[in-house]
Amino acid sequence: MWKPYPNTAQKTAMDVHRRMHAADTRDLPRLVWANPVETLIGYLTDPDPDAWRRRTQSALAGFAAVSATSRALADGEEIGQRISEALHGRRLAKGQGAVQVMATRDASGCPLTIALDLRRGQTGAVWTALTVLDDSVDGVTADEAAHRRRWQAWLYWSNLLQFLDAGEGDGVQLTVGMLPGFDPAELAVTGGAGWLTSQRRAHQPTADGQEPAADRRNAEEAPVAVRDPAWDEVIEFLIDDPGLPALARALADRGLPAPEAGYELGAAAWPAELAWPAQRVGVVLAHRPDPGSERDIDAEQRDQAYREAGWQVHTATEWDADELAGLVSGDADADADRATNDHEENER
Repeated sequence: MWKPYPNTAQKTAMDVHRRMHAADTRDLPRLVWANPVETLIGYLTDPDPDAWRRRTQSALAGFAAVSATSRALADGEEIGQRISEALHGRRLAKGQGAVQVMATRDASGCPLTIALDLRRGQTGAVWTALTVLDDSVDGVTADEAAHRRRWQAWLYWSNLLQFLDAGEGDGVQLTVGMLPGFDPAELAVTGGAGWLTSQRRAHQPTADGQEPAADRRNAEEAPVAVRDPAWDEVIEFLIDDPGLPALARALADRGLPAPEAGYELGAAAWPAELAWPAQRVGVVLAHRPDPGSERDIDAEQRDQAYREAGWQVHTATEWDADELAGLVSGDADADADRATNDHEENER
């Protein structure tokens, strides 16, 4: 069982789930505070977005019982200011207004910023929540075990927060490196169109056929990529090969479609840890020389089989994340066609 906060907070969440949503309190330990595979199976069994939104709201309500949470009340322009302060780790002052902004951390140390909009009363409450992962070098390397716990919690919350969009709120997944390009004014609670809606509009061509303004910005100002949630399960079950988890996270954060994990090529079933068969691009495990030898014959044969099939495969440490992202996304189809043509030319 995943425990994002102490038993007192769990009790608060279940009380809210029963009183405010007239729902079964067993939903939370069975579907929310659970292994991600159990959550996924629960969703596939009953994909009702409103039911999942209510479960997420109840889970967030548990933070009302966490004493370390700092809070502020706000209205108008101050809502976005308080959210920004919380995202940057600043302690919130009390303030006044009908929107309560909370800055907190779960039991894994993963930061969350929660905005509870009560401008239409308790029955019309709207929830917004944002989770931020410290992806700085210091944040990752200072305590790798602690970073891994925060990262796992970040994935848990990201799976849940997406359901807030089924109502009038927002669920947002960010990293510290993304904060300079994030504007709270895009959130529905601050009067914006909603974060996902804003991201879609930013990438739609204009009426005159010009590329959207967001695509003309430099990388530091570009909108945050929308993360494919299918990456969560892929990353969870990755083999701990040099550079592989870090590469997978970098590709997921770039908004790439999740790969086929554990792909096998041909009758010999040559394995690739991550594969995009349509583009013939993959990531394979590092060579591990046999005892008393400087060569890994099986890995060499595997690499040769992929090359002969027109694929581009490298180990995680050999791939550049930007290069791989380009092959899979923007120019992937063209690159795959070129690789196929080159292979056919060599055959001739």
